[in-house]
Amino acid sequence: MIDNTELAKYLVSAGRLKLPPEILAPDFGKLAEMWDSCEQVGSSVTCDPPVLDTDLDYLVLAVDWQPFLSQALHEGWELSAYWDAHSLKGALDDGDFVSLRKGKLNIILTACLVFRKKFLLASSLAKRFNLLKKADRICLFQAVLYGK
Repeated sequence: MIDNTELAKYLVSAGRLKLPPEILAPDFGKLAEMWDSCEQVGSSVTCDPPVLDTDLDYLVLAVDWQPFLSQALHEGWELSAYWDAHSLKGALDDGDFVSLRKGKLNIILTACLVFRKKFLLASSLAKRFNLLKKADRICLFQAVLYGK
């Protein structure tokens, strides 16, 4: 079975897909030294066929999240407009997540092992059931992560 990175590289080499190099091999800079784990998630890896015209999402566990977040902002990552300083600290300290964006890359940052485990479970289920509709994936994630 070919993974999405190999598929994308093949399509680029065949001239059928044009992606900037940072999408094929994202450079996370110093952040890669600061996280506890990082997995690619989202529709580009859970859907078959993969969604190719979308951002790339990465679930990052950084138990020591404050220096990680500070470095990310220093490297040009932007917090989603949803977060302000108060809700940001509350979200990470209470076992949820915050999202960061840089170009076509997204980081879903959590400091909670339980959240990470649930998120990866939801990702596995989305892949297993090949949920192609975004609304279906959102519903699944809400159920697994928050019991909604």
